[in-house]
Amino acid sequence: MKMQKATKGAILKHRIREMGYTQEEFSEVTGVAYSTLKKYLADKCPYDVDLLELFAEKLECSYDYLMGYSKSPDRNLQSVKDATNLSDKAIEKLMEYAKYYEKSEYYKLNIDTTSKIIESEGLVDTIAQYIAPVQETEMAYAQIQQLIADNNYSLRIPLESGVMITVINEVNLLKYQ
Repeated sequence: MKMQKATKGAILKHRIREMGYTQEEFSEVTGVAYSTLKKYLADKCPYDVDLLELFAEKLECSYDYLMGYSKSPDRNLQSVKDATNLSDKAIEKLMEYAKYYEKSEYYKLNIDTTSKIIESEGLVDTIAQYIAPVQETEMAYAQIQQLIADNNYSLRIPLESGVMITVINEVNLLKYQ
């Protein structure tokens, strides 16, 4: 079954709600008559460029998002999201770490750890199996131990068989030597 693309009106309606406005409030904030806004929400009339710019500004999103070309409302996240398929929250967290990279050992360690996990052949797959509920915990444990040894990593916390690691960056599982 093919998924239908959301209409411009549906996207606008969703974003208005997401930003905490009622339709009436958004009409007032933008200076667009409520009856006219209802036509845009119902896809009865197209946006002009000036109106699209106004809506994007008030709704803190990109033009592409309002037109249905972008999955993420955040202008800064869209190209990264397109390239990686990471969630907005994951990208925002990485951007937070990057912002303080030079100022904080904590953030530097998180970025470096994430980089090394992604760069390590097979490590992401093993961690994904380990994070997800798995039947063969012993096998996942052995695989992680072997990858750590093969890639010259050292454990920053004791890892015991059966432990399910849920947030790798928060506990700094690996440190590159």
